[in-house]
Amino acid sequence: MIIDTQTGADFVFDDSYNLPRLNELEAFVKQYKHLPGIEPESKMQSDGVNLGDMQTKLLQKVEELTLLLIEQNKLIKAQEERIKNLEVKN
Repeated sequence: MIIDTQTGADFVFDDSYNLPRLNELEAFVKQYKHLPGIEPESKMQSDGVNLGDMQTKLLQKVEELTLLLIEQNKLIKAQEERIKNLEVKN
């Protein structure tokens, strides 16, 4: 078993972390055809992959997605409340 004590991505949850916006991610993916911070497939195939580094980057992406989902859920709940209030007024 290999243990890497340098991995982790909890920095994503720090208030100063610059969480990418979905529209920024969409534009990046459309232009470069891979996620920001993740090497393109061709580079991974030619240079190989450091599995510890990749594991940390993947965890970072999961944590970013979690925060984006939380934001989306809050927006949906707020919209549901607005719709409910509009329906009551009509």
